[in-house]
Amino acid sequence: IEEQEDYSVKIPKGSMLCTGLAGFGKTYFVKNLPEYNLDTTIRLGFTNVSTENLADEEHTCKTLNSYFGINFTTGKCSEKKMKKLRDVKCIIITEAFMMPSYIMGYLDKIKIAFPDIKWILEGDPKQLRPVKEEHINWLNCKMFNNLCDGNLVKLKYNKRNNETENYYKIFNDEKLNKDRYVFRKPQRVNICRTNAKRVKINDICMDKNNYCKFIEKGDGDKEQDVYLNFDTPIMCIKNNKKLNIK
Repeated sequence: IEEQEDYSVKIPKGSMLCTGLAGFGKTYFVKNLPEYNLDTTIRLGFTNVSTENLADEEHTCKTLNSYFGINFTTGKCSEKKMKKLRDVKCIIITEAFMMPSYIMGYLDKIKIAFPDIKWILEGDPKQLRPVKEEHINWLNCKMFNNLCDGNLVKLKYNKRNNETENYYKIFNDEKLNKDRYVFRKPQRVNICRTNAKRVKINDICMDKNNYCKFIEKGDGDKEQDVYLNFDTPIMCIKNNKKLNIK
């Protein structure tokens, strides 16, 4: 990275990895690259939620498993799927550090079979590690570095908030300022593997008789009607300017 007063970035030739903490502008950086808008570019992520990072009204972003037909249980896939890449010139992967080893092994095969494809990866190992393989840090692995041609763009400025110092305190297990942050008792959390089970659990937990806000489900196949109370813990996974959700 080449630091300048206008915060411009010297973009390396060939493939690359863009990394930085939450709010440092990884997705913004990738979306402003010329490759993002090309028809010869595919945009991928490991989970459905991560695909929201690169999707917009004009561009779709699919999961790695669905696009390449990879079985998440066995890790096997059809080699015929590689034929889809003949006209592809760039592959963009969001939250790259989430990818488990069976996905990375398949991408390594693609790198060898299609050496002219440009790879643009974005993510941060401090936030996420491979699913079910948290001991792996792809940043230290030769296979991952080969995928991005050894090029690293490391963003250093927090464009979302002024909490960078506290990010590092959390990483180092240091206490935050008590005057500003209040300890909250742990919330009850239900974790499941599939979207179908998630919808079922949410439906059971919602208080449909004493709700204060009802949100009707949209057209997506993973959405559901939502009944909210004032004490319902919710998390926004994507900013929405129209609804003023940040």
